[in-house]
Amino acid sequence: MPFLILPMVFWVVILVGGFSLASRLVRAYEQRNAGGADSQALRDRVVRLEETIESMNAQLNRLAEAQQFTTRLLEGRPGVADSPRAGSGIAETEPGGH
Repeated sequence: MPFLILPMVFWVVILVGGFSLASRLVRAYEQRNAGGADSQALRDRVVRLEETIESMNAQLNRLAEAQQFTTRLLEGRPGVADSPRAGSGIAETEPGGH
């Protein structure tokens, strides 16, 4: 009878080890697939953020160009650069005088 115990122990160890290995592989596969959905959602968010940043960059460039254009126009007008009140209709008075 002792000669039958050794093969039985061997096959039990092989079966338990195989089951353990198979369960680990299944868990790893499930985690990898579950992480794929999360990473896809993360990729979508990053793409939306990139598009938003590019849109904001274009708007800022347009604002900068408009400001430069306005500055060039105002620099070309006589008297505007000398006094901030020129042309505003506000009379300048001397301090302490009438």
